[in-house]
Amino acid sequence: MTIDGLVDHPLTLSYADLQAYPQISQLMDLNCVEGWNFNAKWTGPELSAIFKDAGVKPEAVIAIFHTTDVPDGYTSLDISYIEDNNLILGMKDNDITLPPIAGFLSNWLPKQIRL
Repeated sequence: MTIDGLVDHPLTLSYADLQAYPQISQLMDLNCVEGWNFNAKWTGPELSAIFKDAGVKPEAVIAIFHTTDVPDGYTSLDISYIEDNNLILGMKDNDITLPPIAGFLSNWLPKQIRL
């Protein structure tokens, strides 16, 4: 995964790099755009810790998440929303590591976050 854009130190992080960050667990709802949802315990690194390591510049306002499985696919969130809600990159669901096809190699984890 690459973190770039309005940062002092662009990062390229492997799956192992993401696992090396402190892992935070949160009980939360997953609401899919396809209309389904479920409540689960998600575990992974806080985005704010990753952004801190990248040195997000003060003028950065939005984080754009580019998907792995759809080349032109993306979504975005205000950085203030990410920080205010302590958002994480979900790498485990109910204490089970997401398999590669449903985790690091899919759209569950972005291939790029552009600030």
